[in-house]
Amino acid sequence: MQKFLAGHFKMLLFSSFLFLLIFMTAFRVLLAVHADHATIVPNTIFVNTAPATFTITTQGSSGNISYTVTDLSHTLITQGNQSVTNKQVTLTLPIKTDGYYTLTIFDHTAFFAPLQNIPFAVIAPPPSQTDSPFGVGIHIGNSDGSGIAPLITQLGTTMIRTDAAWSLIERTPGHYTFSSYDPALRVLQQNNLSPLLVLDYTNNFYDNGQTPYDNAGLQAFANYARAVVMHYGPQLKAVEIYNEYNGTFSTGPCTRNPTCYVHMLQYSYAAIKSVRPDITVIGGAVFSADLLWFHQVFQAGGLRFMDAVSDHPYPLLSALSPERAGLTQEMNMLQSMIKQHNNGI
Repeated sequence: MQKFLAGHFKMLLFSSFLFLLIFMTAFRVLLAVHADHATIVPNTIFVNTAPATFTITTQGSSGNISYTVTDLSHTLITQGNQSVTNKQVTLTLPIKTDGYYTLTIFDHTAFFAPLQNIPFAVIAPPPSQTDSPFGVGIHIGNSDGSGIAPLITQLGTTMIRTDAAWSLIERTPGHYTFSSYDPALRVLQQNNLSPLLVLDYTNNFYDNGQTPYDNAGLQAFANYARAVVMHYGPQLKAVEIYNEYNGTFSTGPCTRNPTCYVHMLQYSYAAIKSVRPDITVIGGAVFSADLLWFHQVFQAGGLRFMDAVSDHPYPLLSALSPERAGLTQEMNMLQSMIKQHNNGI
């Protein structure tokens, strides 16, 4: 019995030690993965006139990796092995057929090295930017966008949509600063990208930090909108008034209230057009093709205070494709509704 207990204890001790070793190794790997996380946006969009090239960082300093490339249907396109030097290896993949692919890296340089899956695309050279009808939505945040802007340009895109939040611009009452956005706007200009700025959200100096609901708050929001279009001048060709007012981004007495949104449009439209009559003022920015909310905005006269209407028709079931979710029918109904309230136009 004593021998059994002693043997059992030794096995338990060995198992505990082995578990601790595995845990520490895995923790070190995860820590290294976090530490090696790129601070710039990696290029995963390649033009088909040149091979796709990747620089891979490995866990170990020497050894080799193996890799596979599969297409969107999971068909194997190519595979191979390559040696590692100083924890890095450069892969050049001569794939020139347009499409979406996944590069899978098997790192053999260290025990428990993580598997890397890198989606990438091969595309034809973009058309002339002046002819492109496409834009993308991004959140610049604390970045100036210098990593992502060239990739957006490479797609053949001409416009980006991003926030210019009220609270980050009016930091003291009646005074406006643009240091949070100027670097990014310069990068967009350098990359021939036109900004669509979303004028949105709240400011703690007005209406208790809630969505503007009284005349003072609405006028303050309009003053901020005017300041933005004056500051950025000809670079700015379009602005959008608020973001998804019919969702959770509106707060306080005006929460999801269509009439309140029309008041915001009225104040802002007048302020913007007083200094920039040429600029396009976009209204709506509605969450999930909310046709009832649109109808109420239009009934309250909202179309008089916008030059274009925008919508974010997220399917209620995100697993559905736009076609199966009825996007075409919803957009046709919205077009008809606009004509109904806009003298047939």
